[in-house]
Amino acid sequence: MAQLQRLVNSRRGTILAHELHPSAESSRRLRHLTLRRKFPIGVALWLSPCRAIHTLGLRFPIDAIFLDDKLRVIETRECIPPGSLVRPVPRASSVVELPAGTVRASGTEVGDSLDVEPVKIVVRTADWIGTN
Repeated sequence: MAQLQRLVNSRRGTILAHELHPSAESSRRLRHLTLRRKFPIGVALWLSPCRAIHTLGLRFPIDAIFLDDKLRVIETRECIPPGSLVRPVPRASSVVELPAGTVRASGTEVGDSLDVEPVKIVVRTADWIGTN
């Protein structure tokens, strides 16, 4: 089972996604969002390697963040409507697709650095009190 990861804007201290799903296989990329009716808030798809995206077959708009190989933001696109082709960004090494409105809500801008962090899962157990 893969470790759950989140995406954080380290410059602004904001969380862009509580669930970051890496997707390197092109067949998985095509299926991942086209089968959904909506893109849940807090979820992101990380396409790597990738320099261009499309929203053909999607039913909802998305935001996209184009990253260099050090996870610095080199371009953002907001509210890309379904059925769109987004031109390649030559310096990009990966793209993060997010629910529409995430870029604005997080304050993410060109030049910001993003971090991929493991999600710490806390399991609480009941406190057992022994009586004699």
